[in-house]
Amino acid sequence: MFVSEALLRKTRAASVDPILRQLVVRYPDLAALANAKQRDVVRLLRPLGLQQIRARALRRAARKVIGEHGGQVP
Repeated sequence: MFVSEALLRKTRAASVDPILRQLVVRYPDLAALANAKQRDVVRLLRPLGLQQIRARALRRAARKVIGEHGGQVP
């Protein structure tokens, strides 16, 4: 849910669905996403556009949730 909401901004759900499925398989939890390489996340998000911004924001948010909330989305 956390990731899907971020990806759905300015993007149709039909476009996000296949990318979200790939993202969840590759990064099954916030720790995996937080530790992912920027270029790998960018590559995965490229079909949605704004990939640099989205990848940076997702990784930053994942690190913040882990650091400030023990990995639990508030």
